[in-house]
Amino acid sequence: MVKEIIILGGRNIQIEYEALSPEQRSLLIQDLEKKYGSPLKLSPATCPASITQGTSHSVTISGTGGVAPYTITFYVNGVARSTVPNLSSPTTTFNTVFNDPAGSYTVKGEIKDSCSPQQVVSDQCTVTIVAPCSTLINGTLTIT
Repeated sequence: MVKEIIILGGRNIQIEYEALSPEQRSLLIQDLEKKYGSPLKLSPATCPASITQGTSHSVTISGTGGVAPYTITFYVNGVARSTVPNLSSPTTTFNTVFNDPAGSYTVKGEIKDSCSPQQVVSDQCTVTIVAPCSTLINGTLTIT
């Protein structure tokens, strides 16, 4: 009898079996992944160095693994900007306009799955919002 502990979906699963070929073990693991999910993972966050205040941008949060349905939340400085529940895939894109005052902001993406216990993964990066260039002021210069 072989005893083995496998980590699936954030939990330790103990399996016991008689002799299995590598192919049979692989099929067993695949069946368990369908039930318990594979570990939920989030692609590393990437942010542009700076964005112009008042402009529209797409923010994509992309993950793999876990158990559907998923809930994905997009945060700016710890405040949720948008949440999308009941997704069949751990990936979504938010279209947002950054009207925040010029400055440095932490942008975070978070994915939660439906596994029990629930898996939560997040990553963040920093973006600088810059004020748009001001319009030119017309005037005259008089030299005497």
